[in-house]
Amino acid sequence: MTRRRSPRDPADGTVRAVSERPRFGDALVLAAILLAIGLLWWSYARAVPHGDAIARITQNGVTIREIVLSRVQAPETWEIASGEYQYHIRIEPGRIRFESADCPDQVCVQSGWMDRPGHMAACVPGRLLIRIDGEGGDVDVITR
Repeated sequence: MTRRRSPRDPADGTVRAVSERPRFGDALVLAAILLAIGLLWWSYARAVPHGDAIARITQNGVTIREIVLSRVQAPETWEIASGEYQYHIRIEPGRIRFESADCPDQVCVQSGWMDRPGHMAACVPGRLLIRIDGEGGDVDVITR
């Protein structure tokens, strides 16, 4: 092993060996830091309120159906006509999505599953909107 001179060597010129391998104490410090991060994340996840997520299906600005997602027992598919388009809405326990639509752009179908308050998918040509309301969610700030 080669010896390198450390900038903190005493003035008498003695040289100390510098280890390049991590030691057992380094692993303990890393484990303690990771444990602290995990505990903080776990306590935060438990502290966030989780109320019932309510899916609201709105057509032309009027709510046509409301579903409490936590109360859905079995998967269902609903057919909804809006304007000149047909939609298949898939509801499963705790989540909802546009399963298929015959609108031209298919953005609503590509939105995927929604399961938390604040999630939203819309079909602009058919004027159909699915919005999840409730406590919690992903929204940090709303500006007006």
